[in-house]
Amino acid sequence: MILLVGNLLFMALLQLGGYYCIGILTWAMSISGWYVRQLLRAFQLSIQPFHPDQCGGLTSLGNFCFGLASPLLIASGIFIGYSLFALLEYSPAINGSEKSYLVLNVYAPLLFVLFSLLMIVIVFVLPLRDIHTKMVSEAKTNETLYFTRTQALREEIQALLDAKQVEAAKAVQEEKALVETLYAPYPRWPFRFRSKLSSTVLEVSGSLVIGVLAAEVQQYFLPAIFTLLFHTP
Repeated sequence: MILLVGNLLFMALLQLGGYYCIGILTWAMSISGWYVRQLLRAFQLSIQPFHPDQCGGLTSLGNFCFGLASPLLIASGIFIGYSLFALLEYSPAINGSEKSYLVLNVYAPLLFVLFSLLMIVIVFVLPLRDIHTKMVSEAKTNETLYFTRTQALREEIQALLDAKQVEAAKAVQEEKALVETLYAPYPRWPFRFRSKLSSTVLEVSGSLVIGVLAAEVQQYFLPAIFTLLFHTP
């Protein structure tokens, strides 16, 4: 009985402390995500299609958005791994005190996971969607200007050729070639999909493993520790 009470008390205090820290971080991340959206409404993005980051020079902004979501993804992975281990370990015999244990170790963490998914939408998905919308709008404007200009030059070349002005047509053709050389398609996202996808998968996978290990420690090592502390010869 002492082992059970001590175990439940330890887990309750641990989760309350974790929820407090997570609540503070969530508030800070929510404010940051909100201000990112406000900045996008107040200022025009300067997209540089020839920037070496291949993201229009907006890699820092994309990394900032991912930085807001990473703690929530990692915490969610830890809680999911912990809950899965607890559920598989204790679901065959849910009765009496084990129900209380499942409330602390399965249902409460899963509620946090649902809350984290909502926060990820607020601090990551919505700001990233606004950035993507801005970049797509700039790309469409750039493509329209490029098409209009090249079409006008093409028509001018054709008119000069019809008028037998070959030398003038060659000069316009050179101008058109320069315009095409200077054109570059605008990126649509402020990050590279492959690198971000792989890093996100690694983060979530690692956090799942940590969650399972934490559940194993709680299952096998804490009872031994409490036995040593409260053992009476």
